[in-house]
Amino acid sequence: MLVIQRKISLLGFIFFIAGWCEFVVCGAMNYTLSTIKTLHVESSVQRIVRPDFFVFEGAVHILVDDRLSLSADYVELDKLKGTLVAENRRGSPVCLENKDFIFLSERLVLDFVNKTGYAEHMSIKADEGYICAERAQKLDEEDWALDRVMYSPCDAHCPHWHFQARRAVLRRGGFIRASNIVFRIGQLPIFMMPGIVLPIQGASKSGFLIPKFSYDCAFGFGLKQDYYWHINRHCDTTIGIDWRERRGIVFSDEFRWARDPDSFTKANWWYAVARNSFVPRRGHVLQATDHRYWFTGSDFRNVDNVWGAEKIATLSRIDFGTDKRIGYSFFNSLDDVDDTFNNSFIVRSFYPHDIVEAKVDASKTGVKLFMDLTAEERLNVASLLPLDQHDALLSGAAQAKKEREDQVSIAYIPHFEWNSLYKKIDYLGIRYRHDLFFDHILYKQEELEKFYVQAQHIYAADQTLLSFDKINLLRACYKGSMYRPFFWGNHVITCAVHPHMQFRSQVAQDDYFHKNVIEQRLFAKGAYRFFCDYATEIAFPEVSGENETFDVHYSLQPLITWSYIPKFYQKHWFCIDRRDRVFPKNEVALSVRNNFSHHDMDGDISLTQGVEFYKQDDIFYGRRGAEDSIVLPLQVHCAVQGEQGHVSCAQEYDWKTKSILQSEIAASIMIKPFRFGMEYVFQNTSAQKQRDLLSNIPHFLTLNFMLPCSRHTTLYYDSQFYSEHKQHFGDLSSIRPLLQRVRLDYSGHCWGAYIGFEHKKYREYGVDRSEKVFVFSLRLDSLGSFAKKFKGLPLLKQSE
Repeated sequence: MLVIQRKISLLGFIFFIAGWCEFVVCGAMNYTLSTIKTLHVESSVQRIVRPDFFVFEGAVHILVDDRLSLSADYVELDKLKGTLVAENRRGSPVCLENKDFIFLSERLVLDFVNKTGYAEHMSIKADEGYICAERAQKLDEEDWALDRVMYSPCDAHCPHWHFQARRAVLRRGGFIRASNIVFRIGQLPIFMMPGIVLPIQGASKSGFLIPKFSYDCAFGFGLKQDYYWHINRHCDTTIGIDWRERRGIVFSDEFRWARDPDSFTKANWWYAVARNSFVPRRGHVLQATDHRYWFTGSDFRNVDNVWGAEKIATLSRIDFGTDKRIGYSFFNSLDDVDDTFNNSFIVRSFYPHDIVEAKVDASKTGVKLFMDLTAEERLNVASLLPLDQHDALLSGAAQAKKEREDQVSIAYIPHFEWNSLYKKIDYLGIRYRHDLFFDHILYKQEELEKFYVQAQHIYAADQTLLSFDKINLLRACYKGSMYRPFFWGNHVITCAVHPHMQFRSQVAQDDYFHKNVIEQRLFAKGAYRFFCDYATEIAFPEVSGENETFDVHYSLQPLITWSYIPKFYQKHWFCIDRRDRVFPKNEVALSVRNNFSHHDMDGDISLTQGVEFYKQDDIFYGRRGAEDSIVLPLQVHCAVQGEQGHVSCAQEYDWKTKSILQSEIAASIMIKPFRFGMEYVFQNTSAQKQRDLLSNIPHFLTLNFMLPCSRHTTLYYDSQFYSEHKQHFGDLSSIRPLLQRVRLDYSGHCWGAYIGFEHKKYREYGVDRSEKVFVFSLRLDSLGSFAKKFKGLPLLKQSE
């Protein structure tokens, strides 16, 4: 068997060029063959047996057209017959090589006249593997017949695993087709296949990918099979099915089209027929068959030099469907589910100093929050239940939950934006930039409340739809930014002003005030307002020092800042996104920055203490303390990093309650070959209430590590834990796992395997669900993986 180029086989290429060429012998001979391209021959010994027969011996090297080389111990070239014979006589195989492949054999015979030939005991270093055959016989211009063929990615003397066939055909285009294949581990036969097609030149070819089989304790047997369609060099698609015996089936497709590095298209779609799912029907949530779909795609293009712009970029995104839980349910994904759909078309141009953007954008998000029922709600729900469930609910024997879901949809049709870089006004010493936008918004927010009682099935006792907001308006906004530094000795004082001009086609309420802001009605139901926010920073001289060898350094610099945003009446003003939200601020803060380096270790310590002169009800939620006070929480940030690890800590302290309001601690250790990572987040219960945080979990912990157990075996662990025990910082007495994944991985010479355990918790229509999966996977290099999974789900609680 021989190596193949992208379009024609390598030996076919040799026979094609061999008849057109001029022959040059280094050292002793120069000769011409009218049917061959240029040959450059080097050898230790050259003999002319007769005028039309040459023999080369000892380190023979033949270069064909500066692109193809042949090396051998012994070569015969017969001009009369038009043949070349290369043999292995001193232990080195005949080697034929180009920029992509290496072909080795014991004996190679080429017939330039009849375009035939053969090779004995040949092997090819193909893409991700080796192909060997006892004999390769040329069939036509480009196809070859192979006898006693073996394929394996293993380069050991005795391959760990391989495919074996009596005959195979090497086709044009760079792939091998074989039938009656036997898969062996060592010399032990494992299974047979009727046929297989393998690309050997690195180019893609259409065909079925390696299937994945599974067994699930609750859902039975499963099969995941994909078909890869190579449409052309830059375009392909993968069509697949994922079938579970008692779970259902998912049809999927992934389409990719890469026109150039700055132009591509990608699209994915899924359609699921999901059995044993929770489905809301006629006021109840039942276990039934659910039909779900999801489509997402993007298209990115770049156009140069249009209307004076250096570059115009366009991005289109399509994202719609029933939900995004298809992969989460079928593919055992441990990633969180994001139920936000984004659809947009964006055009962005880059001028020398400005960026101009136009887009049509729409997003739809659903956020769910589960909570316990109040006493009144429990009575209302119990009145809708049968007598036995009524008593169980009131006595607390049956669980009941209320689900509150906020559904928000925002459409910008259209949105125009113009952003500039800072420009210097020389005669004033001021730097200035601006952001300008205007758009048309369709905004809708709904609040849904559902009540669930856990019994044989989940019962939706009531469903309330509360119309929260529905807005259709035009808006425009201009925000400038001006700053100028002043130098006073070694001090630097920077003053900044940010003017804001905003317009809305309508307001929520007609009553508004003019305190600290210029505001008037405009057009029929609209209004405009103008205000400025101000900032001043005083940077004191930096104090620094270092040792004589400059490997130890320390610096300290204090800063005083003042930030001011006037307080004015805003409840009549629609707040759609971050561009509309204005939180009053009148803060003076002292910051101290400390930096140090010690040999290979760097550190940073910063402290910030602010005083806010507005009331806590007026300022941004995340800046408030646990109690009303003009003294803001003390913010401390520390970080130390080196080649073998990193530790960081960010905390907020409340002076009045003398407690930690929030803490984020992260650490990582990288001592080869061991790796460890940890993150811990704590939120004070009082701060959660004061700051109106959605999360009611005070403690959240993540752990991960990698521990090599031997040369080829590695232990991996990833986890997430939480605790609802609302006590002090670091109290993890009631910690519970949210997600865990442990895996023991073995990496062999040309294969690998792992065993693992996965555990995750989630909620589906108000019911706590838990999945525990034991996983075994066998990986064969260059052929994908075979996976076998065992998963059990808890049974629903039956009613009494």
